[in-house]
Amino acid sequence: MIHTLGCICAHTIKRGVAPPKIVRYNGMAIAADSTSSNESDSSTLGVLIMSDHVYKKIEIVGSSTKSIEDAVENAIARAAKSVHGMRWFEVAETRGNISDGKIEHWQVTVKIGFTLDESR
Repeated sequence: MIHTLGCICAHTIKRGVAPPKIVRYNGMAIAADSTSSNESDSSTLGVLIMSDHVYKKIEIVGSSTKSIEDAVENAIARAAKSVHGMRWFEVAETRGNISDGKIEHWQVTVKIGFTLDESR
């Protein structure tokens, strides 16, 4: 069983409970309790342990005549052509253009986090 509890860098071990097994998943270390397969077992420990990556964040604006979601996807697709190691995004602002009382197009400001190249 694996629990992820956000960006917790350490965990507290209960008395009488063995330390959890650490497994790697997608470049992240995750504490997993291999002693229980019961999802409702509250004694099962597990947290997401921060990876050792260093992240950089960029801010771009995407647009679409269809939807907010399409504007976000357009922004990420365009960034993917030149930015490698993208890990997450955050929609910081949403706005649109109005013409003749109707939405003409959507615009979103997207912050994208990516890992820095480890080879340099």
